[in-house]
Amino acid sequence: MQALVRDVPAVRPSLQASLGNYLRGFEASMGDGIPLSEIAGRSIEVAAAGPNLGTLTSEQTAFLYYATLESELLPRLHELGLNGTQALLATAHFAPQ
Repeated sequence: MQALVRDVPAVRPSLQASLGNYLRGFEASMGDGIPLSEIAGRSIEVAAAGPNLGTLTSEQTAFLYYATLESELLPRLHELGLNGTQALLATAHFAPQ
């Protein structure tokens, strides 16, 4: 994606316009149905337990998704000249109340 956006600046506005839909789809597959508003401002601890150590709860999956979004995905989109935060807030699921 970086090469495409860098080499074809005309694509950037179209990609920015579609970014909210992409993020909404990513949230649907990775957020495990838990909206950001339910976990914002909270912390979570994942403790080792039993033989299913690699299995996360829905809440843990959502925390991992949103942490990755904040620390990895949004900064990379910004580096590409895209406003991931704006796209995220523009989605119905995240629209400010």
